Amino acid sequence: MSEQTNKSTQTLKTAPGWALLQLGFRPFFWLAAVAAVVLVAGWLYLWASGAVATPYGAPQWWHLHEMLFGFCIAVIAGFLLTAASNWSGTDTASGGMLALLAIVWLLGRLLPWFAVLPRWLPAVIDVAFLPLLAGTLARALWASPQKSNRVFLALLLTMAASNVAFHLGVNTDLPLLAQRAGTLMLCLVILTVAWLSGRVLPFFTARAVPDSTPQSPPWLGRTATGLLLMWAALWPFLPRHWLTAAIALAAAVVHVLRLYRWHHPALWRIPILAVLHVAYGWLALGLGLVALAAAGLSALGPAVHALTMGAIGGFTLGMMTRVSLGHSARPVVAPAWMVVAFVAINLAALIRVFGSLALPAYYSLWIASSGALWVLGFALFLALFTPVLFTPRADGQPG
Repeated sequence: MSEQTNKSTQTLKTAPGWALLQLGFRPFFWLAAVAAVVLVAGWLYLWASGAVATPYGAPQWWHLHEMLFGFCIAVIAGFLLTAASNWSGTDTASGGMLALLAIVWLLGRLLPWFAVLPRWLPAVIDVAFLPLLAGTLARALWASPQKSNRVFLALLLTMAASNVAFHLGVNTDLPLLAQRAGTLMLCLVILTVAWLSGRVLPFFTARAVPDSTPQSPPWLGRTATGLLLMWAALWPFLPRHWLTAAIALAAAVVHVLRLYRWHHPALWRIPILAVLHVAYGWLALGLGLVALAAAGLSALGPAVHALTMGAIGGFTLGMMTRVSLGHSARPVVAPAWMVVAFVAINLAALIRVFGSLALPAYYSLWIASSGALWVLGFALFLALFTPVLFTPRADGQPG
């Protein structure tokens, strides 16, 4: 995949009406932020209260499913529905179609809690969202001059297959199937973060730091992607194997090298850029911790949360902030309280990953404090960006 952002020269058309339904980032970034707050606060409550059952069985299954297939997918949907329009100059979804997508996603979060419904109905609705999203994006992605963008269709459909497998696992008492499906989904989200980072980080850095020359030669990008694909094929099925450890370690090294090639000291003065670089660092660190866990040298939990809280959390919050500002015709500068949010998310990851490694006896404290910081970070986004997402662009243009 190209390391540069592809920009369309065509003018986008969006449906008139409520600003929230003008472009995909608006409803889905807002829903993602709400999910980030509610789902983690709900998880902390379930964990503290000792609850033993959720619609997906044990609380950890609900936590896994909703953070990956709920929160992460909302962010991906918001980004792709917006970016695909830019890439191709072709409309994706607005107005009624965008509302339908948002409603289907929301029903997937809510309906499982209604015990009166047949168990298959919430599962079918939840599973339907990703194919519906892929179908909505197909024309725009296929029309994009950059044919590599079509990979997102395959990615979304593979995610949908993972969701089917997860539902089958939890509803037919096949926990190993559910575990493998959840792990595969995590790998697919990390692949998405890595691919998008390869496109936007050099571009954003070059634009924000005039004397910088972020370079990532094609062979390095291809190697990084290839190693991640091999890791994604291995980790769900061989989580404790020397080959998984070797591939994960190699991937970690390559991604560190890639990040080094993009680095410039001046980027640390630009929080909205720095947070994305730090998130990519978490991705590399997470892969290194996966290697240790696969080799039997460390627990798996720190590796998972370096990838989820650190890499995914930091990248999503940074991109949601940047896209929301840019596409609402506001200066792409993080407000002061968003800098606090960026710090909170990274502190959450630091505490969750290294607290449990260094002082496992205080495990409960690490879960509670890291969860609270995560909630704070996304609550700040909601407080600052709800008015932005619900109101028209500052320049009066559609979008």
